[in-house]
Amino acid sequence: MKCSRFILAWWVLLPSMASGQDVRVRLYTTRPPEALSVRAVDGEVRWRACPACVETSGHELAIGLGLKNAGPDFFVTGHYELRPASGPIFSGTYPAHIEVRAGHLLVTVTMPLEEYVAAVLMAESGDFENVESQKAMAVVARTYAMRFLGQHAQEGFDFCDTTHCQVFGWKSANAAIRATRGEVL
Repeated sequence: MKCSRFILAWWVLLPSMASGQDVRVRLYTTRPPEALSVRAVDGEVRWRACPACVETSGHELAIGLGLKNAGPDFFVTGHYELRPASGPIFSGTYPAHIEVRAGHLLVTVTMPLEEYVAAVLMAESGDFENVESQKAMAVVARTYAMRFLGQHAQEGFDFCDTTHCQVFGWKSANAAIRATRGEVL
């Protein structure tokens, strides 16, 4: 009887813990760019060279080795697109941290767990269009994320965007995410 009470208490607490959680996701893990264009989608993009530095803003920021803006760090906010020379374009409003490391750029974004689950669901579900299947997969992706949160903590982020963690998609499946918000196994 004590064991079942513990499980019930865990089941009740975990959804509230999951729904307010932010995660740091490394983008472009398998092919880190040497240069990156950060373009404003709405208004201006803002950036700092350190968390306490004076903020600069504009419509575009070019970051990379051998460029005027070569780092070592950029903290980016606003509604922006990250455009590498090759690879997918990432669009978001999440705080981004771009670092120059070992001849390439390390890009991480901080996003709500539910947004991360939405991006994972699109990548991991393939062509599944059945809403109930997507709901089940959303619960599994969220459960996995809660279990392995901080998997790359020593490297400065929680998850990479590859199969090592969960594949991160570049678009989302918000209906299934909203229908299962906070649910885990």
